Amino acid sequence: MPLEDLYQEAKEERKGKSKFLTIDENESIEGQFISIEKTEGQFGETYHYTLLVSGEEKILNKKSFRLLEAMKKAKIVEGDNIKITALGEGFKRTYSVKKI
Repeated sequence: MPLEDLYQEAKEERKGKSKFLTIDENESIEGQFISIEKTEGQFGETYHYTLLVSGEEKILNKKSFRLLEAMKKAKIVEGDNIKITALGEGFKRTYSVKKI
């Protein structure tokens, strides 16, 4: 198996087993929005999003205000099924959030 294929397989397996969600550039995740909580993390104030993904509760931690802003604009409420897409990279990253 080529190294790139092996890497992608291991990455997907790790994501599936983790209780935490990550969204890479131009990647999307879908799930049911359960809740949001403001917490203090290692790097200061962080937003802790809980989603139900494939029947499992997963946590998405984001320091960025941009995801919160995108969810507000999309009028997301607890219980909504949503799709979150990360657009751009680094400090220029924005998010698209849609009800599905």
